[in-house]
Amino acid sequence: MIVRDFNEEKLTAGRVQTTSWESGRMLLKNDGMGISLGSIRTPGLKMHFRNHLGAIYCISGTGSI
Repeated sequence: MIVRDFNEEKLTAGRVQTTSWESGRMLLKNDGMGISLGSIRTPGLKMHFRNHLGAIYCISGTGSI
């Protein structure tokens, strides 16, 4: 079992932030769980994931897939 704090994730190397979006990873391939888990904040930005499948959960606002 891996236990991580969402607030501590903001301080890790898994955090990527630009002027138009930010992303953080709570669970990575190297953790050996067979999946990755992350959060992404994209106000008004269209994104495309070419090399993997994803599950999207919208916490606030609206979106389309």
